[in-house]
Amino acid sequence: LVLSRNLTHDTSWDLLVRLEEEEGGLPLGADISAALIALDGLATSPVTRSLADSVASARFAAPAPFDMVRLHLLGLGPVESPLDPVIEDRGERLLVVSPFLTPGRLEELRALAGRSCRLISRPEELERLGAGALEGWGTPLILHEAADTSVPGGPIDTQLGGLHAKLVVLDRGERSTWFAGSMNATASAVDRNVEACISLSGPRRKVGVEKLLSRAGKEVRFRTLLCEFPVESEEPLKPSPEQEERDRLDRLGAQFAGMDLKAQVVGDEEPVLELSFAGEPPELRQGDRVSARIVTREHWLPVDLDTEPAARISVRRVSEITGLIALRLAGRLGLRHELVLFARLEGEPDDRIDRLLLDLIPDSRRFALLLFLMLAAGDPDAEAAALARGLGGRLDADAGASEGFGLPLYEELVRASARDPRRLVAIDDLVERLARSEEGRGRLPDGFRDMWQSFKPLIAAARR
Repeated sequence: LVLSRNLTHDTSWDLLVRLEEEEGGLPLGADISAALIALDGLATSPVTRSLADSVASARFAAPAPFDMVRLHLLGLGPVESPLDPVIEDRGERLLVVSPFLTPGRLEELRALAGRSCRLISRPEELERLGAGALEGWGTPLILHEAADTSVPGGPIDTQLGGLHAKLVVLDRGERSTWFAGSMNATASAVDRNVEACISLSGPRRKVGVEKLLSRAGKEVRFRTLLCEFPVESEEPLKPSPEQEERDRLDRLGAQFAGMDLKAQVVGDEEPVLELSFAGEPPELRQGDRVSARIVTREHWLPVDLDTEPAARISVRRVSEITGLIALRLAGRLGLRHELVLFARLEGEPDDRIDRLLLDLIPDSRRFALLLFLMLAAGDPDAEAAALARGLGGRLDADAGASEGFGLPLYEELVRASARDPRRLVAIDDLVERLARSEEGRGRLPDGFRDMWQSFKPLIAAARR
């Protein structure tokens, strides 16, 4: 899935591309693997590496009528795709759909097409830029008021309204290419942000600009949802004080993100994280307040860049120690900006992951539930998934429930060993990690370790 939307309950109009794996499809897995490896460069993880390895050879079908697909990740190092895939080519016609715009980026995009450029955005964004910045785009389009509509059914009350989709369509000869994903038509989308973009190519007569903006009597098409929006003012609107402050806090957050953040763990019994910032200091104003917390705790503490360390954060348990640091910037007008930074974690206890597992698996019942979930991974209709749901419900309803061990678990393990012994490797890693300590061994059901030995030869072969 490649989304233009955020993972929120916002109900604006968005764009989603879904691809299905197909044996004879396109080798998109190599692009996905490269993107995951780039993410792994930020924070090394065996999970990320495992995903990258497993998907590298996967092939995906291009959704009809497209016949070519590529994935592009911007802002994360050496991924085998152009820095800005959209401006790598030129064409005759161009369509840009973007809720947010900047004049410089619009100028770059307009240069791609020699004949016709169309723009779809939000009315307030078009007025903010002014007609002068929209020269060469013709009359812009916005969502018609009829596009604000209720959709019955679903998990929440859905009142669709507002544009959040991002799309660029470029016609060249008899071909057209769509660029869909998280990229707005803004400078920051290509200069600063990390963005995901998928390009799909197909015949222009089926997926080109004219086709996308065509009408067909009373048939509801994309063009049916749109109406023209002439921008009357030549000059851009002056931003409100609130917008100026939001923009300043956003820039301030980017400055903090550009610094080198270190989290030093001090102490054993009652550990403390000492935060230190290095690099070009942010441009703070009088009255600005900076606070920080680790994402595993809710309590915010003040940050003082003039002291060393800049903040000291106490943790209750070793398992709470993390390099993910939430930062809150508070400025004028009561406005705040929050972001999460990844700190270099130094001095962490050797058993931090072990302690985290013990917190997540407080007893043998939760261990059995976790095993059912691991066995059901990738197959929500499997019997293991049904057993996990039933066991989870009983655990929530009755803290004394002991069902779920014994024969049902053994049957699922045997079934997994017969179908794909590699699925037992991750379980074996978990068992071995828990078995390192007496406390960890106490999380295993009675007799489980003896029973587990019968699977060891299959696991050893799977590891090879």
